[in-house]
Formats: sequence, structure tokens, C-alpha cells
Amino acid sequence: MSAGERTSSLNGVGRKLVERLRPWHIVLVVLLVYLALVLGASGWDPMALVRVGTRFDPGLPDGTMGYDGQFSYQIAISPLQSPSKLDVAPYRLQRILFPMLARLVGLGDRRVIPWSLLLVNIAAVVGGVAATERVMRVHGQNRWWALAFGLNAGILMAARLDLTEPLAYALVQIGVLAWSLERRWLSAAAFSAAALTKETTVLILGGYLVFLLLRRGFRETVPWVGIALGPFLLWQVSLFLWFGHAGIGSGGALSMPFEVVPLRGWWSVAIHDPRGFVTLSILIVPMVILPAIVGIALAGRYLLSGLGAGALALLFQSGMFLFLPMSNLVDPLGASRFSIGLVCALLNFGAEVGWRRVLAYSQLWILTMAFVPGDRLMPSG
Repeated sequence: MSAGERTSSLNGVGRKLVERLRPWHIVLVVLLVYLALVLGASGWDPMALVRVGTRFDPGLPDGTMGYDGQFSYQIAISPLQSPSKLDVAPYRLQRILFPMLARLVGLGDRRVIPWSLLLVNIAAVVGGVAATERVMRVHGQNRWWALAFGLNAGILMAARLDLTEPLAYALVQIGVLAWSLERRWLSAAAFSAAALTKETTVLILGGYLVFLLLRRGFRETVPWVGIALGPFLLWQVSLFLWFGHAGIGSGGALSMPFEVVPLRGWWSVAIHDPRGFVTLSILIVPMVILPAIVGIALAGRYLLSGLGAGALALLFQSGMFLFLPMSNLVDPLGASRFSIGLVCALLNFGAEVGWRRVLAYSQLWILTMAFVPGDRLMPSG
């Protein structure tokens, strides 16, 4: 074989490898490297990811707060005994699917469950990227737009902290994929599971619900809604009977209610702390506020000329950002976690209507990965 033939053969192998490369491959490598660095720095102790606060376990009044992953951990190791170690029991328990799935994977062994929480989230991130890639292909778009789902600070930090978002939004993307493939009942089941993982996914579900109602009428919508929302509503009733109130709300301990005046959770910071407002705005405006306004404008523009499920989902998801409480907006990590839904909504909308500029805009969230190393978004408490 001549040198030219060998070069041509190597180029052919390289092209085949590139053709077989998928977005989820890249995301999996990045995620595993990131988690290996975090675990290595903590002596390979998975409890370092859980971040249990001593205020809740063992229950010291002046103890540390920890972070939200501790509540999934407590539910996973002992669902019925967990309320005493949760900040707001019904609020945390409404997100029941993730900890129970981790408990199942970990066979109920509290020594294994910290690892199973992590394993479920790794699988969820990868699955979410793969589902998003398929959504792109169904609508004739480049599969590489799916990278935005898995390479942003919100999803990476959520996986690193044993949070519910990776599984919740992976299920959302599976629901959107099933919808795109005209498999309506499978989409309803996926949306239902997503709602039982994190209640904010109902915003995207709402877009598809309203679209179905306007296009197919009340009679065809009711059975679909029964599957998509019924289990979530029944679980809320169960929580009400258990605790005296349901789980729906704006957050756990130290949280504030949703605002009535648009963006008050952001601009009211300037009244109390002008310098802090400027610092906060440098991060929050490009990552949360501007994208939400753009999302509302894009969805509104499309809906003026036609009806689309993706456009309605984007409108609902973007619109909620205007009313986020201050406790969410002043926490960059919390804001980045909430942004995962907006990334999904933009990707799905852009693919559905064929607006490549929207798909390109969604890739800007990849830049937020700059805040991941060193846990720059992590709350000090």
C-alpha cells in the first residue's frame, strides 16, 4: 500500500469515527471528568456531593444549611422517616420520583444510595442529550444542537449535587420526542413522570396541553391530561392529607413567594444593595433575564401567525422567569438550575419551527460552563 493509500485509508477511518460520534458521547466524557475531579478532591466520598447540612441532620438549630441534594438523599434512604430531616417536607416530597428511583437502583442500601443518586443523574443527562438529539433529527436539524442540553452550568451542577433537574428535564425531552413522533400517550406518560420529579416541568407540559386543547378540543384533551397531570395531582392530594398542605410553592427554607410585579425579584435588589445589584446583574441579566425576554418575544412572534406546541411551551417557560422570587434570582446556582427548562424550551421550539437562529442562540448557555470549575456558583452556606 502506497503512502497516499495509507493516508486515504486513515482519513476514511477518521471520517467514520466522526460520523459515529454523537453529542451524548461528548457530554458523557465532560461529565465524567468533572465528577471525577470533584470526587477525587473529596477522597472519593459520594457524601461530599450530597452536602448534608447539620441543621437538618442531626437537627442542630444553628447548624449548616447544606444544599438541596440532601433532601433527595434523605427521602431515598428512608421515605417514611424523612420528613423530620427535610426543611419543608411536602415541598421536597412532591419531587418523589428521583429519590425513589435512586433507592431502587441502590436496593435500599444507605451505603450504596449516594452512588445510585449520582448514577441515575449521569444516565439522565446522557439520556436527555440523546432524546434532544433525536428531536433535532425528527425535525431535520443538526444533531449537534443537542449539546446545549448537557453542557451548561445548570445541568452539570445539578448532576454534581444530586439534584432532581437532570432526570426531570430528560423526561421532558423524552415527552417532547414522543410528541414529535405522534406517540401522544407515551408523551403524556413521560410528562407525568417529569412532573413527579420536579414540579416546574409543568410549565413546558402546559404548552402541549393548551395546544392539544385548541387543536383537538376538550374531549380528546381530557384523557391525555389525565395521564400527564393526574398522578401529579393525586400525589399533591396525598401530601395535603399527610401534612395539611400540598407541596406546590416557590421553594424550601428561606425561600420567598413568587412575585406579582414582573422582575421585581431582580430590580428590587437595587433598593437595598446598589453595589450588589450591579454585581448580580452581570451574571443574572445575560443568563436569565435577557433570555427570558427573548423567549417571550420569539414565542409571541410565532404565535401571532400560527399555533405551535413548542411556542406555547416557550411562552409559559419564559414568562415564569418574570415572576421568580428574589430568593431564586439572587442565587446564581438556583437561577442556572431554573434556566435548564428555558434551554429545553428554546431547543424544542427552534427545532419544531426550523429557526436555526434560535438553536444557535441556545448554544450560548454552553458559555456558562466557565462557572463550573471551582464551584463558583455554589452558595457559601
